[in-house]
Amino acid sequence: MSSWRAVFGDSATIRSRTLQHYRRTPKLLIAAAVQPVIFLLIFEAVFRGQFEALHDTPYIEYLLPGILVQGVLFGSIQTGLALAEDINLGIMDRFRAAPIAGHAVLDGRITADLVRNTIVFVVVSVTGVLLGFRFHGTVPEVFLAYLLVIAIGAAFSWVQAYLALVTRDAETMQVVGYIWVFPLAFLSSAFVPTSTMPEWLQVFAENQPISFVVDAVRALTKGGYVAHDTLGALLWIAAMLIVFVPLATRRFSRLS
Repeated sequence: MSSWRAVFGDSATIRSRTLQHYRRTPKLLIAAAVQPVIFLLIFEAVFRGQFEALHDTPYIEYLLPGILVQGVLFGSIQTGLALAEDINLGIMDRFRAAPIAGHAVLDGRITADLVRNTIVFVVVSVTGVLLGFRFHGTVPEVFLAYLLVIAIGAAFSWVQAYLALVTRDAETMQVVGYIWVFPLAFLSSAFVPTSTMPEWLQVFAENQPISFVVDAVRALTKGGYVAHDTLGALLWIAAMLIVFVPLATRRFSRLS
């Protein structure tokens, strides 16, 4: 049984390995930041007129929080793909043979990806400001919005890590990783109000994790604190971590 100090040390080692990979392959970070920027530009151009004809709020003020969450959500797929590739290359077998805590292998990878998600947050926010977005919240409110985006990204990364350990194949993981993420991203309040959706779909859209996080981030960046949305977001994040951290760790220990 590894001590907590050993676990943290192992996690730091894996984190350093991942960050070195990012330094040697900066195109991974560039691609991660460019993708949500492209979505931001396309959605702003296509839906702005329709949205602003029905609402007083500029569409960029509504859209940016959704793109921020979508960016880390899609980024979590890259976490799963990277783990699946490590399995294919036999790197995971080396980790399992080494005196490294299983949880630390996954934790090190996912915490390193927080750096990628932070870059996405900054790049998308700057692009949004250039398009007319303004942060109206206080510094603590904006920081809480950032933490919610980072936390939901980490929670989804643990889900994708579990799926990668189940599929154990990069090509399969690419399909599996996207097939359940797309509905969550687009059947939410990220891009359009849920009130515009059919009634039967509103029930799902309003109570799934992406909508809670996006609505909370949207309120915080506008300068308003909405307890219902923030609490709902935190509960969803906590539930995902409680379920998938042990599931992924146990699955890692059973790799053969």
